Amino acid sequence: MGITTTKASRGRPAIISKDLIARMQAHHPDVTTRRGLLNKYYELKSFKFLNNHPGIEYICNPGKNKARWGILREIGRLCGNDEEQTIKLAEAICERQAVVHFTVREWEKQLREIRISETVSDNINTTKQTTASR
Repeated sequence: MGITTTKASRGRPAIISKDLIARMQAHHPDVTTRRGLLNKYYELKSFKFLNNHPGIEYICNPGKNKARWGILREIGRLCGNDEEQTIKLAEAICERQAVVHFTVREWEKQLREIRISETVSDNINTTKQTTASR
């Protein structure tokens, strides 16, 4: 007699599991929001691929105990688990940085625009052309 319906879940689908969120929260108690934990997840994921990789000292330089976390975060969002794409993108950023001297915020904006557009590989060349004209 009664019709049962399942209620659709609201919001974005989860990128990482609740278990991983709990473990990250234990390691980073200073991060209080889910979005902050996701940001930390993306930063650490790209840091793992780029740590001690030559030629990307602008983004990740363990020798000087220095990392540009905003750029690492956006690279992590863009490239996901693709280590090769992560390294290529970081190298392209460092190569361009020698010419354009962007701030971290400007790089974040550029990378966000790439992420929001259709595909990463098609737009890396577009970004190089855009930054070259500045």
